[in-house]
Amino acid sequence: MMTRTGKLRIELPNPDGRLRANMFAEVEVMLGGAPVVQVPEGAVIDTGDRQVVIIDLGEGRFRPEPVMVGRRGGGMIEIVSGIEAGDLVVSAATFLIDAESNLNAALAALAAPEAQE
Repeated sequence: MMTRTGKLRIELPNPDGRLRANMFAEVEVMLGGAPVVQVPEGAVIDTGDRQVVIIDLGEGRFRPEPVMVGRRGGGMIEIVSGIEAGDLVVSAATFLIDAESNLNAALAALAAPEAQE
């Protein structure tokens, strides 16, 4: 209870007296503002140095795109810059695409000295 409790004062009309002091309530605070680009949390790969999403280019082609993230909530992450509304972003199995990309790069690096011989 202590970790999810915050004191807040909200003035509400209570003509029939149903609301009483020390009652619990579930409250959602709606922040105004312009619509934002957001993606599911699983779509963002955090490398420690940067955050990346995988763009689906179609026909089995993908491109990593660095992004700047903003607010998080409800399983979604706001994307401040890097992609635009309408971009197709991989939201599942991003770790598989990332792992395959790293494997292909490692195999290419290992094969490079043999090609020079």
